[in-house]
Amino acid sequence: MNEINHYASWLEDGREALGKAYGIHYLDFYNHGIVIPIKLFQLSFQKLLYYGKTYQIVMELLWSESALLEFSYSILDQNGTCTTTGSTTQLMLTTDGTLCLELPPFYRDFCQRWRQGLLEPIFCGRSDG
Repeated sequence: MNEINHYASWLEDGREALGKAYGIHYLDFYNHGIVIPIKLFQLSFQKLLYYGKTYQIVMELLWSESALLEFSYSILDQNGTCTTTGSTTQLMLTTDGTLCLELPPFYRDFCQRWRQGLLEPIFCGRSDG
């Protein structure tokens, strides 16, 4: 079998890279008393991915006024053809498991910089199958 199934780990790598680049990494949340478990994970497959090929994961953090993180993803092959789309939703909970009803102050500051256009797009590389 030449197909590969690293979809979830690739999306996780993307979330981690984005979080580190913008100061909203899992540990940043945790250090502010917040955990961000995945509530919803969706994938839609258009084409198989094959071992040994190079793919690009394009991801976007979607704007939300709610205390959650929503990401959309596309996995592109070497020709730029979309092979897979997906999304994740992560809730913001206190470390004792209480659902946050408001954005934590450090994340609200990130959103303010985002809204003001002060964040630079990031490129984290490519994933090889």
